Amino acid sequence: MRNALIVLFTLFAAHVQAATVSGMYYATGSSLSVVDFDGTEFTSGGTFLEPLLPDWTAMSYDAAAGKLYYATGSSLNVVDFDGTEFTSGGTFLEPLLPDWTAMSYDAAAGKMYYATGSSLNVVDFDGTEFTSGGTFLEPLLPDWTAMSLIFSDDDLPPATVPLPAGLWLMIGGLGALGVAGRRRAHRASE
Repeated sequence: MRNALIVLFTLFAAHVQAATVSGMYYATGSSLSVVDFDGTEFTSGGTFLEPLLPDWTAMSYDAAAGKLYYATGSSLNVVDFDGTEFTSGGTFLEPLLPDWTAMSYDAAAGKMYYATGSSLNVVDFDGTEFTSGGTFLEPLLPDWTAMSLIFSDDDLPPATVPLPAGLWLMIGGLGALGVAGRRRAHRASE
């Protein structure tokens, strides 16, 4: 019984992984590319993914939702993105006044942080529209042209156990309860 529990725990632990940085998306003029990045240095050369028309001035990727938010001049747009290619066309979401030069979306908090010229601002954003007006946070000197939020491992949601592994864990637990019940019944009958 103890060995069975150790095996079940080992199977569970093998599926729980901490999030790590593995790459970085970037826009250069009219192309979207990706480079392998371990959090401190590039581990490969850049790879072209998609053409960008028109040129993007800022972008932020929400991997959990599969959405890539981007600014083009004075509009905020979104495109479905699976990490390697666009899976839909771009959709206009909101006008941007003044033009944004950088942005980073925190989906969990419902906040879109953005830079305009020499100021850092924030606006409440539900993934499809602004739910409040913009608020000035900090002056930026010099002007920012890119930014990205950094999340600590404490902010990450707990890892989920894939359904097949969860099924085996449940079957193993029910089997262990059945064996324990039979032993108890067998001892009581003696």
